[in-house]
Amino acid sequence: MDDIIDYKEKYNEALESYNNEETCGSKDDRIRKALIDYFKHVRYNGIDLKTTNVEEVLSWLEKTQDKSALEYAKEQTSITSFKAKNWYVSKVDGKIYDMTYNPTDKIEPKFKQGQWIVWKDKCYKVNYNGCGYELIDQNGLITSLEYGTVDKNAHLWSIKDAKDGDVLTSYNCYVLFKEIDWLNIKCHCTYHYVNCEVFLTNTLHNKYAFRPATKEECAALFAKVREEKYVWDEDKKELKKAELKFNVGDWVVNKLGDAWHIDSFDWKNYQVSDGKGNYNYFPISKQDEMHLWTIQNAKVGDILVDIYGNILIYERSSTCTFFQSFCCVKEKVFMYSGGSHCVEGTQPATKEQRDTLMKAMTDAHYTFDFEKKELKKIEQKSAWSEEDEKMFRSLHNLIYVVPDYDCDSIRKNELSDWLKSLKERLQ
Repeated sequence: MDDIIDYKEKYNEALESYNNEETCGSKDDRIRKALIDYFKHVRYNGIDLKTTNVEEVLSWLEKTQDKSALEYAKEQTSITSFKAKNWYVSKVDGKIYDMTYNPTDKIEPKFKQGQWIVWKDKCYKVNYNGCGYELIDQNGLITSLEYGTVDKNAHLWSIKDAKDGDVLTSYNCYVLFKEIDWLNIKCHCTYHYVNCEVFLTNTLHNKYAFRPATKEECAALFAKVREEKYVWDEDKKELKKAELKFNVGDWVVNKLGDAWHIDSFDWKNYQVSDGKGNYNYFPISKQDEMHLWTIQNAKVGDILVDIYGNILIYERSSTCTFFQSFCCVKEKVFMYSGGSHCVEGTQPATKEQRDTLMKAMTDAHYTFDFEKKELKKIEQKSAWSEEDEKMFRSLHNLIYVVPDYDCDSIRKNELSDWLKSLKERLQ
C-alpha cells in the first residue's frame, strides 16, 4: 500500500518512542502500541485504506494482546494490504526487513512450466514470466496473470476437458477429437506426421496419450486437411470431403448481395475483405450460398476495375457487353467524362485501387457524392494577382493615407468593380 510507504518514517519514530522495556512492558506489547499510534496518525491524516478502514485496524490491534509483530504483519497482508510496504517488524529482534527476500513469504505457483491447464473453460499452456503466469492458448495468444488469480480457479487439463472439434497431439500424430469411447478416443481424422505421413478419418486412439495442440501443431493438421480436400463444418461437427468452389483472388457475392474478395482460406473458412477496409470470414461448408461476382451485381456508384486496369465509378449498363462510368483513372490520368468499358474482365476494386482513384479525383479538383450519385467539380479560388495587389494599395491609400484626396470617378469605378469581383471569388 503506497500510503503506508509514505508514513514509514513516522512509524519508525513511533517505534523508538516505545522502546523502553521498563515503562512499556514486553517487546511485543511495545510494538503493538507503536502500531496503534501509527494508525492513529494515518487516521488523523485522512488516509483511505484500500481493503478496510483505520477504525477496524485499531479495534483489532487494541483487542490483540499476545500476537507478535511478525504475526500481525502477515495478517495485515490480507487485511490492509500491509505487504505493499515491503517491510515488516521481526518477532525476533525488531529490525526492519525487506519482505522481498523473506523465504517464508515466497509464493509457489501451483502449475509447472509447460503444463496444460483449463481456465475459464479454455485450455492454455503454462509459461512463467518472473512474477506470474503467461498463458498461451491454441491460437498463440498470450494472457499474463498473477499466480493466485489462476491457481484458485484453474485445473490441469485432462482428456475429459476435450471438446468435439479440438485439435490434440501425441508423440507421433495430430488428431481432430470427436468423443471419448471408454479407454479410447474417437477422432474425426488423424495425421501421422512421423515417417509415414498418413491421413486417416474416423480413427481410435488411447485416450491417455494426448494433450492440446499448440498453434504450430494445429496449423500442421489444418494444412494436411486442406491438402486432402476436406472441410470442417463447425455447426454440424463434421469433416466433409469437398472441393473448394472459389480461389484466392476471386470476388464473390453473398446472399445479402454484398461483394467480398477472397484473401485466403483455411480448413474451415474463407477469409474475405470488401475493398473498403472491412474484413470478414465465411464457412467453406456454406460456400454454396455464395456465387462469383458479375457485372449484374454492380450498383450505381460502385468502384470497379476493367480488364485494362482502368479504375472507374460505375454508372449504368449500356449493352450486354459494355457499360458506362461517371469517371475513371486511365494510365494514371483522371478522366472526368468517364466513358464506355468492356464488361468482360471487370471486377470490384481493392482498397489500394479505390485510394488511387480518390486521390486522382481530388488532385483533378473533382469529388463524387456517393449518396446523390453525382460527380462534382470543386471550384478553385483564383490566386492573388499583381492587378489585385495594385488595386488593394490604391484602395488602402485612398482610405488611410490620403483620406481627403478627391479620387476621379474613373478610378472609383475601377475600385468598385474590383471589390465586387473580389467578393465573388471569395464566396
